[in-house]
Amino acid sequence: TSAVIYYKNILEDSKGSQLKAKVLLELSEIYWQEKNYIDSLNCLYEILDEVYRLKRNSEPEELLD
Repeated sequence: TSAVIYYKNILEDSKGSQLKAKVLLELSEIYWQEKNYIDSLNCLYEILDEVYRLKRNSEPEELLD
């Protein structure tokens, strides 16, 4: 993405270690936010899938009543 290229250029062109540290910190925050977002989605899908399986498995019993 363009943000990655932007940060990459800053890291390559910058002579100041403080700026490089700030950029790396921002990149790590973006990475963890995205990872947490993806982990949250995966967890949600697992929960939805389990609820669906429970509902699907209970349908035949409900039909018998």
